[in-house]
This record gives sequence, C-alpha cells and structure tokens, in this order.
Amino acid sequence: MNHPQLPEYIIVTDPTAYIRLHGNPQLFYSNYSDEFLINILNNLISNKKIKDAYVFFNNTASTAGIMNAQQFNLNFSKALL
Repeated sequence: MNHPQLPEYIIVTDPTAYIRLHGNPQLFYSNYSDEFLINILNNLISNKKIKDAYVFFNNTASTAGIMNAQQFNLNFSKALL
C-alpha cells in the first residue's frame, strides 16, 4: 500500500483489505503522521466493500513501526466509540 514508488490510495479488489506500510520517504525507517494513519482508517471504515482489514507496519528498522501501530490501534479504538 505505501512504498516510496507506489500510489497512496487504496485499491479494493476483495472484501479483505491488506495494507502494508513500508515507510515513506525512507523505506523501513520513516514514521507516518497521525493524519496519514487516520486517513487510512477512515478509508477502511467508509468503504462498504471492505469486511475485514489487516494493517501491517513494515517500517520497523527503527521504533517508527511500533509507535505507528500503537497510534493506529488507539485511533481505531476511538473510532469504535
């Protein structure tokens, strides 16, 4: 889904979404902004074709992936309220 050489929009071809975030602009290192993560979450929630979603953070050469996963989980929890 997100790689320095790929587009940043979700292409839905199946009811199961698989989002893989590699870090952008620096592959495997870059941190994603909260705004970017909220945008992905909102796109997943609003797309009625998506029934299940898996979001993988592959920007784990530093602590960015861990921090982004925690923030995404927090945003998801807030969206359920």
